[in-house]
Amino acid sequence: VPKFVGPILAKSFVAKRVQMKLTQKLLAQRVNMDVKIISEIETGKRVFNNSEISKCERVLGKLR
Repeated sequence: VPKFVGPILAKSFVAKRVQMKLTQKLLAQRVNMDVKIISEIETGKRVFNNSEISKCERVLGKLR
């Protein structure tokens, strides 16, 4: 059974992004990912992938 991004991490992700005044598109460009991946992380529909989260943390700061 795949493990999806949890609601606490998803909310933290959105809060950090908004606090930094970044759109999903801008964050996606900065971490070299598709906007769809960012959207799926934020809605909890993405299977947890540590490397994707780590890339985002380089821009957003620690999320967990």
